[in-house]
Amino acid sequence: MVGTTGDVSELEGDSGSPGISSRVQAVVALSPATDFLMIPDGWPYIEPRHATEKLVGGSLDERTGLVRMANPITHIRPATPPFLIVHGADDGVVPVEQAIALADALVAVECDVTFDVLPSADHWFASETRGMTTAVALQGIGKLAIEFFGQHLRDR
Repeated sequence: MVGTTGDVSELEGDSGSPGISSRVQAVVALSPATDFLMIPDGWPYIEPRHATEKLVGGSLDERTGLVRMANPITHIRPATPPFLIVHGADDGVVPVEQAIALADALVAVECDVTFDVLPSADHWFASETRGMTTAVALQGIGKLAIEFFGQHLRDR
């Protein structure tokens, strides 16, 4: 959310550092929930819907305006900072379609996007079929993140 809402006045609020932009220079998004209205029918894991209903104070169908405001994908524009998105193909918590939609929306406005879907990986990037533990996967993702930030924050 912070990667797409920097300088969105409706979301700046009164606390923090008034007069200072909340815009970030680069984003690493791991298994991101990006559009809370895009939860597939029959999705077995209730948490995305339940957490969003708590956030907006009611059902998603009754509070679609607030849900859209809470969707990171709603705020994408050409000035959105570069994104590294990593998602497990077999994520049972947040549908991988969320990350695909985010990457597609960023590409549509010509933002810099690096997108990696890890085959047969779950929400925490473990993959039993590939013999990959969460710890090992996160080490690799950490290296990707360091390279990504090095590339995008070098001259800032």
